[in-house]
Amino acid sequence: MKGFAFQGENYEPISCELMEPMVEWNPQRVDPNSPFLGLKGSQQCMGNCFQNAQRHFGRKIPELKSLAHNSTYSYYAAFESFLKETGKTKPDDVYMLENHAEFFNQMMGSLSLNLRAQVLKANLTELRNYFNKTKQIAILGIAKGDFRHITTVLGTTDSGFVITDPYGLYPYRQRFGHCIVYTEKFLKPIVTRMVLFRS
Repeated sequence: MKGFAFQGENYEPISCELMEPMVEWNPQRVDPNSPFLGLKGSQQCMGNCFQNAQRHFGRKIPELKSLAHNSTYSYYAAFESFLKETGKTKPDDVYMLENHAEFFNQMMGSLSLNLRAQVLKANLTELRNYFNKTKQIAILGIAKGDFRHITTVLGTTDSGFVITDPYGLYPYRQRFGHCIVYTEKFLKPIVTRMVLFRS
């Protein structure tokens, strides 16, 4: 789907290719603390990204339509229950990409759907090829010094990727972060892992 994204500190609009269907702006700073572990909004980046995935596929797959308007709070209520039920009770377990992917995959399996989340080493060429082929959401992990972050990939531009990033990374930190462009040059030294969704 053709659309516009915003690049640079002046938010210059540029043309882009967006996933179908799109998810709306989902600013996690307004989210309440998670129900069981009490994660603050600033600690809910990973759940925010997987919730975006649920909403995307909820608009795309009839069996998942109940997830189309799922909230981050509802996501964490179910995910934290999953952690408890599976004995994943270490403090870092709530931040493990593999655990969020396992939770997603278990849900898909319970509905007899073949869709699965795959956690992979970040590869921007593979990410671009995936998006061009599927027009589906993806998740991208970032590390810059001691800063660890995760974002949702909404699309591509000639120079990079369209991101929704409610808390943001330099130079967007603490600013509006929906449909912004992170160039490949900016991302290449700091991306770590990615999550792709495949049937």
